[in-house]
Amino acid sequence: MPAAAVAAAGGDAAVTGVAAETGGAAAGAPVAGGVAAGMVNRTQAKLNDEQPYATPALGLTTQSVYMLRTSIIPDAVKGLFDTRFTFKQQTAEKIMMAVLYVERFVPELARARDHWATLCLLSKHTSACKSTMNRRNKRRAITKAKADKRIAEAQRTVNEQLHGVANGPEAQALLAVLQHGHV
Repeated sequence: MPAAAVAAAGGDAAVTGVAAETGGAAAGAPVAGGVAAGMVNRTQAKLNDEQPYATPALGLTTQSVYMLRTSIIPDAVKGLFDTRFTFKQQTAEKIMMAVLYVERFVPELARARDHWATLCLLSKHTSACKSTMNRRNKRRAITKAKADKRIAEAQRTVNEQLHGVANGPEAQALLAVLQHGHV
């Protein structure tokens, strides 16, 4: 039964329809221990294609989503993962520790079968951090290349100005002033 039809039915029919559709308790239905007995299956083949925030069967509250986006997921990625590697290149122990860390703070994510929701969120944030790091490194490389070009131009200018000046203490003092700005 589609979720829209279930929502249109209203009342208890909506709760039981969503529960039947997801294989567990419906979002917003009271659940003992905070985690539904039924598991929420994946809908996509790849982790990056999944959208756990938009999956109503997980029952994420606005506060949970805010905490996940702003502190829990970034803390888990920065604290446990090596930022030089992608999500798939992380060790299994680090991934396991990050999953347990995230699901401890937001137990609704534990409803996802095989922890796909938590893995998806960690994967997306890891790739975002990696992309940000790559852009930052490219900007630094461009800035460094421009600075190196300015320095090379300044050295060429200094060499042209000193060409033909007799070697002596006056030339050495001038060279020090041109290169370092002081004696």
